[in-house]
Amino acid sequence: MAKIISFMTEKGGSGKTTLCTITAVAVHHRTKKKVLVIDGDKQGSLRDLREMEGYPEKGYPVVWYDWSQKDNQKRFIELIEKSENEYDVIFIDSPGRIDETETNLIVGASDIIAVPLVASPFDVKSARHFLDIIKPIVEKYNKQVIGIINKRDRTVEHSLLGNLDGYNGLELMTAYISNLARYKRDVSTVTEIVPKTDPTDEYNQYIKEFIKLLK
Repeated sequence: MAKIISFMTEKGGSGKTTLCTITAVAVHHRTKKKVLVIDGDKQGSLRDLREMEGYPEKGYPVVWYDWSQKDNQKRFIELIEKSENEYDVIFIDSPGRIDETETNLIVGASDIIAVPLVASPFDVKSARHFLDIIKPIVEKYNKQVIGIINKRDRTVEHSLLGNLDGYNGLELMTAYISNLARYKRDVSTVTEIVPKTDPTDEYNQYIKEFIKLLK
């Protein structure tokens, strides 16, 4: 059965789609695991990027999920059940604005919920609210919730994120992603941000830590 990781947040601008994209491409290239990405964001940004790049033999496959279709709950479950038997790792880029039904479906289907965290009072408040919402499902089905520090800079506000570690079961990753232009400029479903040859690069440290979660 596949390991399912969902990137989820209530707050726009947290870099959810970018994180999902750069994580999936590294897992695709650096492991022997067969990777699928489900673009559940209603904007379809990841799907559009995949089509624009146009190299299906090099990158991972992307399936866009249309939440507006009839019987969308049933169809989502069918997609997950079918994909679990075909892939080793499934990433879900959840909707930017997520309702209760979609939240329950995605969290329920996931083994790991990855929450992008940005160091601002508004983002931290939103993260706490989201963690409160998913808490019943997380506890009932023993889901793993990880926090990924994204867009990190040198401000003291990053101490706010440390206070989230352990909140409703959230496990804060040690590695982080900085607020660097390359994560916007070089984001790709085909090519990694940097090669894995430099172990000191923050991206490589993040990916190394993330891959451990898949074992």
